[in-house]
Amino acid sequence: MSSVVWKFFDVSDDNSFFCVCKLCDILISRGGRTRKTFTTSNMINHLRVYHSEQLAEEQIVLQKKRPFAQLKQLTLTQVIEKKNMWNIDDHKSKIIHKLIGEMIAVNLLPYSFVGDIGFIRLLNHIIPNYCIPSRKYFSENIILEIFKNVKATITNDIDSIKFLSLTIDIWTATTANKPFLCITGHWLTDLFTQQRVLLRVIPLEGSHTSSKICDEITNVLDEYNLKREIIFFNFKRFCPKHDCWCKKVRNRIAILFFAFTSIINK
Repeated sequence: MSSVVWKFFDVSDDNSFFCVCKLCDILISRGGRTRKTFTTSNMINHLRVYHSEQLAEEQIVLQKKRPFAQLKQLTLTQVIEKKNMWNIDDHKSKIIHKLIGEMIAVNLLPYSFVGDIGFIRLLNHIIPNYCIPSRKYFSENIILEIFKNVKATITNDIDSIKFLSLTIDIWTATTANKPFLCITGHWLTDLFTQQRVLLRVIPLEGSHTSSKICDEITNVLDEYNLKREIIFFNFKRFCPKHDCWCKKVRNRIAILFFAFTSIINK
């Protein structure tokens, strides 16, 4: 601090027991009777009270010139901690668990990704204290926790809206040649901003009968506690022609709208 102070003061020519502020020409006592007892306390206080902005700017400039001036030598305990591997339940490990889990979910990565040699090498280089868990740990813990948190957020959003439009689609994953039923919710906010969220992706085993599809739809309606007054349905890529549609679905929704391109057998 003393080196910064003298950028704003000069020793008085008339009396060496005082210094002159370059910014306001005020005389400030150097606080002692001899040169050995002179201090910069009065000058520092003057700058902090009357010229705080100029003092802060000068300190920033000084820190940029000496970027390593604030570094301190690590203690023995800190050195040991830097070399120890983190426990799987350590709070720092949990943060990285969650980030990796979100990357798997957002990018649709296979769980085997966490065991790839290149990925492990990268983690060992940038976070040597972190020990990545197995794919089973991610599938049974991290991804499940992420799913519960996201679902809770979706449920909270749906509870606050006035009208909800649901679209339903059946498609086949080309990688595994397995069919899935997707149910997506759409709504407008009070500011007329369009919102969309995938409520459920359901694997369809066996025949795709109307009764089976109806059961899956009603399960989702019950899961999110969707009320009849707010729901509008848009069926895509199939035409429900079985009587069960009226019994199981029609009495659960306000409006049915069919936009079909293929037919499902009864």
